[in-house]
Amino acid sequence: MQDAAEGNATSGGAPFLEIISLVKSFGGVRAVDHVDLVLDTGAMRCIIGPNGCGKTTLFNLITGYLPPSSGDIRYRGQSIVGRPLHKIAADGIVRKFQVPSVFPEMTVEDNIRAAAGVRHGRSVASPAELLDMVGLTKNRRHMAGTLSHGEKQWLELAMVLSTAPRLILLDEPAAGMTRTEKTETVRLIHEIRRETNVAALVIEHDMAFVAALDCPISVMMLGRIVASGDYDTVRRDPLVREAYLGAVNG
Repeated sequence: MQDAAEGNATSGGAPFLEIISLVKSFGGVRAVDHVDLVLDTGAMRCIIGPNGCGKTTLFNLITGYLPPSSGDIRYRGQSIVGRPLHKIAADGIVRKFQVPSVFPEMTVEDNIRAAAGVRHGRSVASPAELLDMVGLTKNRRHMAGTLSHGEKQWLELAMVLSTAPRLILLDEPAAGMTRTEKTETVRLIHEIRRETNVAALVIEHDMAFVAALDCPISVMMLGRIVASGDYDTVRRDPLVREAYLGAVNG
């Protein structure tokens, strides 16, 4: 179901991120059920599906928060199964959660400086460049707690970028945003990828937001990836329309 063209190799000949027959069981329930996925260097893919389909569990497995029951996760040619969370993060896999985690009593600029302290020696844009990238230059001396919800999300994006990630996992980045903020977030994600070549996996429920991202999509149901392709291809899939997209979009 994955797109064969996505398997563009790293310099060592292996895919950038390769998930191989990944399984995670909780008792008798398989939250992730033999998932296969390949992500290119610098590529982006959205993962959609109804609540409880295994999307968040998949992110927890990639970041090392949970160990898989079986299968493998290979990142830049090496298995990361069993590697501690902090070592996975140090190697460039960084997750942004749905609820922004900023330091409300610090300035916007100091939030970025604090996050940049864990960049692990890789090159990174300056705080000023990151603020400009996410449109918060005018807010740089404001307390982060005074920002709107959308602005806090953009600040956290800048904080994630300050660590010089190679792969970012975005968990519902449009949640709670106004329509205007969602439009701006799409623009920011596209600009960030142009400027940094960072790869991204995105979990999202807002299908208008997913369509605007204009990237390949994988649909999860009951722990499995049941369809993959561009937005129009996935939208036309009868199973997906009946079980998910039809319910969302009518």
